Amino acid sequence: MVAILTQSDLRQVRDLPFCHACAKPFSALDQTDRDHIPAQACFEKSDRNPPLKLKSHAKCNNAHKLNDEKVGELIAIQRRRSTDATCHLRVDLFNEIRTGRLVGAAHNLDIMGCIRRWVGGFHAALYREPLSPIALFQITPPLPYANIRESIAVEPIPPHVPHFVRTIKLNRAARNVDRIVTNNGKMRFEAVWAQDDRQRHWMCIWALDLYGWVGLGDQRFGRRGCTGGYMRENGQAPTGAARATKLEAPIENREQFDAFGG
Repeated sequence: MVAILTQSDLRQVRDLPFCHACAKPFSALDQTDRDHIPAQACFEKSDRNPPLKLKSHAKCNNAHKLNDEKVGELIAIQRRRSTDATCHLRVDLFNEIRTGRLVGAAHNLDIMGCIRRWVGGFHAALYREPLSPIALFQITPPLPYANIRESIAVEPIPPHVPHFVRTIKLNRAARNVDRIVTNNGKMRFEAVWAQDDRQRHWMCIWALDLYGWVGLGDQRFGRRGCTGGYMRENGQAPTGAARATKLEAPIENREQFDAFGG
């Protein structure tokens, strides 16, 4: 198992020899920066320490700044907090096909892209290796989502989510998860590696929470946390990573779509 919980742990991963965003090693000529994972914009000023900061190419860091700010604005709205800057989110009303309701939707936000990049950063910090940009990846975001045209159809919660949630909760109870906790405890990431049914490949099952963002978005479409899975290119688990227990045990699991809920 691997954990990043203290300022000492965080200092040890600040200068990894590769960019977590593009997975390329640094050269002597590269312009570099330190990227906050997740972005500072997602947190209140009182919760911006201690952060996870990873060395990155300056170009890679700057390319995602605006989208990170939009996610920060969404979290602030959910928490009924004001933001520091002009709001960049565009929210309009759309007809939801399945229910006939008028719903508000932010339609200039790539929350999947943000989460994908952050999880790549968590992987880099925990296992001291880059996660390939072409790694197989699945994300269930912490709010309803849809393809937006003139009207929208909200995607249902995928059927594998309860399995992912239970896997995290079972292994947490067994003290068998890789963990990162930062930003005054307001950011929690947990991961465990499980084999597929044929026991050929290992997948990382993970869960991410910012400020209890299970409440993000329109709750009429169901509460859900942020979970997902990904695979390394070689199909193996990293050395030292938490591997899912095969033991069964009773666990509290009232909220089957939220890995950090009861």
